[in-house]
Order: sequence, then C-alpha cells, then structure tokens
Amino acid sequence: FVRSFGVEEGTVEALRKEARANMQREMEQAIQARVRSQIMDALYERNPVEVPKAVIEHEVEQLIARARQNLTLRGINAEGATLDRAKFEPDARRRAALGLLLSEIAVREKISPDPAAVRARLETIAASYEKPEDVVKWYHSKPDQLAQIESLAVEDQVIAWLLQRAEISERPSSFDALLNPGKI
Repeated sequence: FVRSFGVEEGTVEALRKEARANMQREMEQAIQARVRSQIMDALYERNPVEVPKAVIEHEVEQLIARARQNLTLRGINAEGATLDRAKFEPDARRRAALGLLLSEIAVREKISPDPAAVRARLETIAASYEKPEDVVKWYHSKPDQLAQIESLAVEDQVIAWLLQRAEISERPSSFDALLNPGKI
C-alpha cells in the first residue's frame, strides 16, 4: 500500500515523513504567495500610477489569451467564445501599474537578474517535468522565454528588497486556513 504512493521504503513511517515534507513545502509556498500578494497589494494601493491605455490594452490581450488557454485546457472550445474585455480591465490595469512600479524600483535600485536566482527559478519550473534537463535546455534555446524567467527573478528580487523595508507583523494561522484562505 505504502509503495503505491511512491514511497520506496514501504514503511508507514517513511510515508509519514514524505507527507510531512510535502505539507511543509506546500506551507512554505503558501506563505510566500501570501506575503508576495500582500506586498503587491500595499505597493499598488500606496502608489497610484497613470498607466498608458496601450499598456492596459496589451495586458487585457494577455489576460484574454490566458483565459482562452485555460478554457481549452479544460476541454472547452475557446475559439468562438466571446470574452467581455471590460471584465479583464481592472486586473489588466493593476498588472500594468505593478509592472511599471516594480520596473521603476529595479532601475532606481540597480536590481538586475541574479544568475543564481534565475537558475533557481528555472530549476523550480523544470522540476515538475519528467525530464527537467530538457526543459532547462529548451529555455536556454529560447531567448524570449529565458527573458521571462529573468523578469520573474528580478521581480522576486524587488519583492525581497521591499520586504526588507516593510513593517512586518506575524499572525498565527492553521495549515488549512493558510492553504484555503477563502474557505474559512
């Protein structure tokens, strides 16, 4: 039974250890996501930015493309689907404004992609695939795709820079509340 979960040792204790490690990893990712979200919320709320209409339109197009892709992945034919552009505009405006703010901070503070951070980001993405080394090679063969990873790494570095300067207050939370914030 235990081996059917991929635990080669086959003991209940090994299964518990594996489950505990998975829960720890999920908890750390949920904490990172929540902190990131809180920093982005505060940055957006405290720094109103005039975003050019063309930038907002570009973001709307990106969000619509992603929505169509998600529909297709769920088996829904998205080709003929009419998606209301107005519903995407608030998120597009926020994404565009945050992009401008993060970019400005990166330029002002001379934050550039740290090769170790880019590598770590790439390895994290590749780890979810059957052949991670092929995924890494693919990214390195596609400069535009690698640039997206570098952009994410810079974003992480800017958020870390902001976090160092933020007033932090810790609140206890249960595992369930952390992983299912809307449920409780």
